[in-house]
Amino acid sequence: MALLTETLEQILKVLENSDNPFVVHIAESLQPGLTDEAIAAKLVDFPYTLPDEVIELYKWRNGQVQYRSAGLADIYTFLSLEDALKEYKRLIELAMETEREVGVAWQGEYDPRWFPIFRESANYYIVPTLLKPQQSAPILSKSEYLSGEEVRQAKIYPSLTSMMLEVATNWETDVYYTC
Repeated sequence: MALLTETLEQILKVLENSDNPFVVHIAESLQPGLTDEAIAAKLVDFPYTLPDEVIELYKWRNGQVQYRSAGLADIYTFLSLEDALKEYKRLIELAMETEREVGVAWQGEYDPRWFPIFRESANYYIVPTLLKPQQSAPILSKSEYLSGEEVRQAKIYPSLTSMMLEVATNWETDVYYTC
């Protein structure tokens, strides 16, 4: 089992064994993972290639049911692949609308290679995608209110695995939801 999947299982175990029903609910909100075939079918019209780590994430679980008030990564909800694709399209449409209204090239506001995987209101953790396969990619912080250049400078984690290792530590040490 890869380190990412081991770490995700570790997080799930902490959530399921919590004395806090609110935290247990986060574990219960996770949807079953997808097969390689199901992932490929959902991504058939997506023009880029998701990093292997993101594919591994969606094979583990397919996001959380709907938008909950609590997420797998603190306040950030883990988007299902379907919801991530909808958000991806919506964010591009929002950038195009900004271009029409303000005259700023939409690709400067939202790089079409950015793929959202976690969401909190108007804030996202996104992963850059490429045309060719890659093992991992950095996790960037994107707000609907940040310009594309600000996002490019907002590298939060060097990889999804490093992010999940920190999330696991935070759950295990009660940094999240200590009430």
